[in-house]
Amino acid sequence: MDNMLHGLLNYAGKRLLTVLLTFIMGLTCLVSCNKAGYDPATQYGIIDQYGNWKVQPSFVSMPSIELETSELFPASFGAVSWGFVDISGTWVIEAQYRKVNNFQGKEYARIWERNAETPDELAGLIDVEGNVVIKPAFGNLRLTSSSSEVIAQDFETQAYGLVDYDGNWVVQPKFEDISGYSSTVGLFIAKEPISGKYGYIDSGGEWIIEPVFEELNEFDEKGRARASDPESSLEGFIDVAGNWIIEPRFADLMDFDGKNMARAEDPDLKLKGYIDEEGNWIIEPLFKEIDTFDDKNRACATDSDSELKGYIDITGNWIIEPRFANIGVFDEKGRACATDPSTELEGYIDATGNWVIEPRFRAVGTFEDWGLAYCYDAETELAGYINENGEWVIEPKFKYAGDFVGTEGVALVAESGTGLYGYINTEEKWLFEPQFLTAYPLNQDGYAVVQVK
Repeated sequence: MDNMLHGLLNYAGKRLLTVLLTFIMGLTCLVSCNKAGYDPATQYGIIDQYGNWKVQPSFVSMPSIELETSELFPASFGAVSWGFVDISGTWVIEAQYRKVNNFQGKEYARIWERNAETPDELAGLIDVEGNVVIKPAFGNLRLTSSSSEVIAQDFETQAYGLVDYDGNWVVQPKFEDISGYSSTVGLFIAKEPISGKYGYIDSGGEWIIEPVFEELNEFDEKGRARASDPESSLEGFIDVAGNWIIEPRFADLMDFDGKNMARAEDPDLKLKGYIDEEGNWIIEPLFKEIDTFDDKNRACATDSDSELKGYIDITGNWIIEPRFANIGVFDEKGRACATDPSTELEGYIDATGNWVIEPRFRAVGTFEDWGLAYCYDAETELAGYINENGEWVIEPKFKYAGDFVGTEGVALVAESGTGLYGYINTEEKWLFEPQFLTAYPLNQDGYAVVQVK
């Protein structure tokens, strides 16, 4: 997963159009179910991959269904009235809160109510049946995956402490921040308010690792945590006693991967390579950028001189010479999206770096299970779909086109003239004609939230 994320980030520059359109689609409520601005004339509902309305459009706002559809998800009848519905659209927890967060597979969800004395909002916790577990009385709450405590912010002082699931303080709020929980050692990362430094505290609020670090991360399964020195701001690794096991002499240090290698940057050269578990360079810092290695021991890297991209092996040698402006992640058939630096057009290369589909598109996507990939035409900048031979199967006519997903192969597209969203199948038949102001790709269960006016 890390390799995929790094590859996508590496490739993001040339895919600005697609990313921007996706961002705009999700802007209303992708990040959180907020109270800010809404149009009561528009309604949200849910469609399925067969072309049916699963939930008729009747909600003022609703986030994308990225979670399991067997769970509850937020919905609203008004800007300040949020609750939770199931996949049938039935209210399970009535709309009554200022804003809410998803359950996201957890037993609890955070909710916010208006403070009776100020315009501020207070955070609390409810369970899946809608029972208030922690009464809204805090500036913020953070759930942790493996702890019996909840990180809480005192509303008045803004300091952080720990509460139990009855909302009682078990560690008084005296920290500038409690930013995370490390389940491997059962300790919390905390920030001391006077020095502004980070250390580790136990569930009783006692310092186990003194706050002497500029930054601090969670411990891995071998009891190592990335930390940065406050004097030099350089990074290394500490053990569970807080002692340096790899001295802080690196910049932009990453955690160790499954191959027991960690990406690091030489602060003087400002170039990246990989170190071993003792902190020695095993791939010399020769690259401007370098991604994580995939399951075939390949990593995308950027040449320090030309700033072009290629692929290296686990010894740091080029296996695909750096001659591309961008390269994506290789798929199961050994293809990767790539950009020709001379034309800035995109196509697909094989594992040897040779073009298998010539770079003639403004932007391209990855081939999914249905053997099709969306591409943007270089001249019109409209999107269509090509097959694995590079032939147009669905002509470029859309302002936006997404991947075919679900068991039925359904893709979200936007009409070029109106900009309205609809859904097509792989045979270019409309399941829903362009009619939606906002729409999301289908989730893993074949449902999507849409907005109509």
